Amino acid sequence: MREVAMASRAMRPAIFLLFLSAPAFAQTETPLPAPEATPTPAPVPAPKPEVTTGAMKLKVGGQLWPTYRFDLSEGAQDKNEFDVARAYITVQPTLSETVDGRITLEVLPQGPVTDDTGATVGSTNSTGSLVARLKFGHINWRPIGPYLELIAGAAPTPWISYEEDVWGYRVLGETSVGTFFGVRSADIGYGARVKALDGRIEVHSAIHNGESYAGRETNKYKETATRASVRILGPKEGGLKIGGYYGFSLTDENAEKVRFTGMLSWQSKWFVAAA
Repeated sequence: MREVAMASRAMRPAIFLLFLSAPAFAQTETPLPAPEATPTPAPVPAPKPEVTTGAMKLKVGGQLWPTYRFDLSEGAQDKNEFDVARAYITVQPTLSETVDGRITLEVLPQGPVTDDTGATVGSTNSTGSLVARLKFGHINWRPIGPYLELIAGAAPTPWISYEEDVWGYRVLGETSVGTFFGVRSADIGYGARVKALDGRIEVHSAIHNGESYAGRETNKYKETATRASVRILGPKEGGLKIGGYYGFSLTDENAEKVRFTGMLSWQSKWFVAAA
């Protein structure tokens, strides 16, 4: 027993030395390498803002009026035929938010030849072919938005397009002012259209040759025409409107050509009436 006790006493200094040496070993351990620093990415330049000057578009369309005729007159011997009474081919380019245009080719049978009195003296339709002519070919510029539109070229005259828009459909027959007074739907010249009060008031004025798009200028005189219209009540497209038209020109030095008309109209989803 004494030997064991002495042995335990002899081990105490060794244990004490072991504890003293532990910090020394800890201090001499090889330090771990520091983690590598993550490189900072280079700054990405902000994208440059896109410069837009308006969308460029091209709209292509047309209209076609095929017909069938059966002659019931005496001696016609049941003559009948298929035909194309008229066709329109239209291209409408939009160059920017303020500039656009329209080109319309009118395809129709060749018509009769008349003399100075208007009498038919022959026909150019010797082959039965169809011919094409330019009806509309104009450019439109809106320098201050929808309130002012400047028009140049073979453009719609002030009245016919207004009256046809009231009825809402296109027919082959002429309007009353076209039938009785020779007001045409298009002519070559310059015009301006002004709108006010959210489109309730509209004034369209033009100066053009006065011979319509189907004829050439025959003298030095020009025709001026103006149409003014007011939407009294109702939505933008339709409602109660009143419009008036006045056209003036000289056909000779002392010969005036004056034409005017007016119309009161009502447009709705269910019916249209005008007088």
